[in-house]
This record gives sequence, C-alpha cells and structure tokens, in this order.
Amino acid sequence: MNWREYEEQVFLELERCYPGAPITRNAKVTGRFSKSARQIDILIEPQVLDTPIRVVVDAKNHAAPIDVNDVESFISMMADVGAHRGILVSRAGYTKAALERAHGEANQDIELDVFTLAELRELQDTTAIPFSGSRGVELKAPFGWVIDATRRQGCVACLYQRGYDLNEAGRAKEWMYLNFWHKDATSSNLDALLALQAGNLRDARIEYISGVARSDARTVIRLAEVLSYPTPEYTGFVEFDDFIFFAVLFTTPELSKRNVRKLREILRTVTPVRIAKPRSMMFIRLFCPTCVYDASQQLRKTGTSVEVKVPVAISRILDDGEYEVQCGIGHVSKVTLDNLKFELLFEMGLNALFDGNPRDAVISFAEAMVQFHEFWQVVMTQSGFTSDAAEAAWKELPGLSERQLGAFVTASLVLAKSPLESLDASENEVIHKVYVPSELEAVTFGNTVMSLMGEGLRVLGKVAREAMLSTYAKLSPATRGQSRNDDTAELHGTTNVLTAIDVRRPPKGDGPYVGSVTAEFERIRREREPHRMTLLTEEELRRRIPDFDKTKSET
Repeated sequence: MNWREYEEQVFLELERCYPGAPITRNAKVTGRFSKSARQIDILIEPQVLDTPIRVVVDAKNHAAPIDVNDVESFISMMADVGAHRGILVSRAGYTKAALERAHGEANQDIELDVFTLAELRELQDTTAIPFSGSRGVELKAPFGWVIDATRRQGCVACLYQRGYDLNEAGRAKEWMYLNFWHKDATSSNLDALLALQAGNLRDARIEYISGVARSDARTVIRLAEVLSYPTPEYTGFVEFDDFIFFAVLFTTPELSKRNVRKLREILRTVTPVRIAKPRSMMFIRLFCPTCVYDASQQLRKTGTSVEVKVPVAISRILDDGEYEVQCGIGHVSKVTLDNLKFELLFEMGLNALFDGNPRDAVISFAEAMVQFHEFWQVVMTQSGFTSDAAEAAWKELPGLSERQLGAFVTASLVLAKSPLESLDASENEVIHKVYVPSELEAVTFGNTVMSLMGEGLRVLGKVAREAMLSTYAKLSPATRGQSRNDDTAELHGTTNVLTAIDVRRPPKGDGPYVGSVTAEFERIRREREPHRMTLLTEEELRRRIPDFDKTKSET
C-alpha cells in the first residue's frame, strides 16, 4: 500500500481505539517553542480524568525500522506542540533500542509508545474483566501497559508495560497487581479495611492521598513506604456496594508521577460487573498437525537439529475428545485428545479450585472418582478377576457416590489384598447436600480423592500393569498415529495433556500415596501462560535430555 492507504489504515484503527474522541488527520499546530506550524499525521483530543489531553500520532511508512533517532525527534515534536501522549506507528517495525527509549522517557508529563500496524490493531483488546467469585470489574489498561490475566497467589491480575513479562516488569520496579475484598462483618466498609491493613504495615510510613471523583463509589490512594520493599507502594481503593476493588502499584520515585496518574485513571474508569454462575475454565493446548508435518519434513531434509516454532491452539474441553484446529497460518485439521475422562475431570477440579470455585471443584473431584471406579472395574475384569465381591458391597450402600467408593475399596481388597483409604463420611455431605464448601474443605476433599486415585494406580501398576495400559488404550478416544498420503489427505493429530492423575505414569514405591492439590497450582498457572511448541530432532532431544532413551523406554 502507498503512504496514503497506510495512513488511512492507521486512522481507522485509532478511531476504534478512541471512540467518541475528536480525531483529525493532517492537523496543523503552532509550536510553543518553534513558533511555526507543525504538521501532525493524526491528532486525537480525548478526555482523561475530566481533563482534555493531546495525543499525536506519526504514521511511518518507511522501509527501515524506527530507531532511537526517530523516537527522539518525535519526543522533541511532542514537547513543541504540547502533546501529553505520542504514538509512533511503523510499517517496517522498530528496533529494541527505539522501544526502550520510548518507554524510558524521563519527562513524566509525556508518554510515548511505538507500534507496528498489527500491534495497533491488538491495542483495542486491552480491556479485561478480572473477577473473584461473583464480583468483578471491567478494566481498561492504561496507556502503554497491558493486562496479564494469569491468576497468581494473592492477585487476580497484573498490569505492566507493554513488551515486558511480569518478571521483567518486577526487575524494572514498575508494575501493579489487582485484587478484591468482599465485605464481611469484620471489614464492612473501606475505613475498616484500611484499618485492618494498617495493622499489617506497622513498620511502614503511611500517607493517604485523595482519590478521584466518582458519583457511584468512594476512592482513596494510600502511599506506604516499607523498608523491606524495593519501591514505595501506592494502593488505590474503589469501594462499591458489596466489595472493594484495589490496585497495588510499585514504582520508583523517579517515575511515580506518571505511574500514579495511570493508577488514578484505573480508579476513575473501572466499573463493577456481576459474574453470573461463575464456572471454572480449563483450557487445553492443542497443535496444528499440518504445521508439525511440514516442520518434520523440513527437519528430515536438513538432517540437522533445527528448532521450528509450531503455532499452538487453545480450546475448551470437549466431551468426545475430538477437536477441529485452525492455526494462525490458516490450516484446518483435527486433533484427538488422548486422555481418559477421570484424568481430565480431576484437572477440572484443580482448575476450579485455582479459580476460587470450591463447590465446582468438589463436584469435579467426585465425578472423577466415579469414572475412576469404572476404570478400576474394567482393569479387574481384564486381569481375570470377577466383580462379585464388588457387586455385593455395591448393593448394600445407600447413595450413588458411596456405592462407587465402596465398590472401589472392596475391589482393592480382592485384587491387592489390602484396603485403600476411604473418604470420610463428612466429605460426602459436600457432594449430596445443598452446601457451599469452603476452600479448605474442597482442598481436603481433593487431597483425599487424589490420594485414593493415586494409591489405586500405584496398586494397579504393581499387580496389573499390562491390563491397566491395555484398558487405557481401549478406552482412550484417540485415533492412533498421523498419516498424510497425498496433498488432499486429511491429517489427524493426537495429543496427551499433562494431568495430576496419569494412568500411563502411575506412582511408584511401597509407601502410601499422599495427594496435594495445592502443589499442582504452580503447574496450572504456568499452563495458562502463552506457549509455543518446539519441534526437535531426536539427536537434539538426546543432547538436551541426557536420560532421553531411558525415559522413552519407560513410557
């Protein structure tokens, strides 16, 4: 496209990013210092915190990437025309130094960012809805920052500068985290929460700063200087009817003016939302079989260890295990998930608990136990045992889940000649009665189910391993192998996701298996982060993994 078409594309994207704001192409502004008319590709004049600001945009249609000199020239022009924010859009991209120069501008009265046109299109998607239980907020990232919705201990989301990850933002000492306080008898309003938190900051110097004006909520900003903290901590609070939203900002004193302005913008624009029937979300990472095939062909031709990045698709769990995948390149193919239902159900319980939904977690854990009992029965039959003893115990138990569990325990006596640990009766109340369990109760229940299933797999692995693996193969929905005979043949992929309960890798050893659902949370957090698959030759795998051949033979 020529420069006019390129500038038109940039203009259309900015119209979407700044709905309702006055926006002018090819504007002329008299410079404060140069006293001459300065040409501006696109001028935007929105209102932020009830104050009009000036955003200038330069659409670079050059063949070379933007460099530091381009950024510094643009900063000079911004100062001359009195701009508060600047956006450089480059068709050819930009250097790392240019981005760092833009983000590292010392003048706290101006903000600057650098984009490609594709990145500018993604700028529209900087709104998120972090939530806790049924309470949430709609939140837009401040200028130049992004929202990281990965849940971590103590926060529901983080914000930091575009181009960083959380670790890099932490090292730069410039980031925020978000959380909620649900009002209760001990802290029924903002003043009570501030007093409660002040008790935990006894060694800190605390100063309260006026918040922002809102007609629907009270706001406060607290500055806390704690000796053990690397930077001052600014916490902005918004008190809604039944909960309190707060954002905690860490920033160096040199950048505090600019970053506190971002905090104020969040406090002013965040809006409460009600989350209806919160449910846990479990996502699985698939792959594009066509991309993998093409990459494998490339590896065979080169004969050397070459890393090939393969696009990874993400999907919700489907009941039949069959997925249609469309990768970023545009290939459409099918992938089968090679996991048994009880493995995935237990993972759904872990994800529910991770998301703060203990009742959903208990239900998924219980369903996993039921499915595991069915798997146990099939393995028993394949091993040459009858189910008479299990059926006798089954008919005597009054409730469905107790039946499944009782049969499971009886079966373990028949096969392994030793009883497995049973669920406590109080745990069954969580399943049957209309009762919302606490997080601790859900953790305890999950640990018990995990221990039962883990111990069951350990026993099966010792006395009926062949039957267990053959049963797994029969019950799995996977279509084994991949084939592509010609250019028109359909390519079908198979994948197996990592799960806490894994039939193919049963626990080993003679001691009792002890489950810990909370120990799985770090893995779940990592799996929710963006990923790409790397396809390697076996030689490269052997170089990277010294025990590769041993591991391959065991699995």
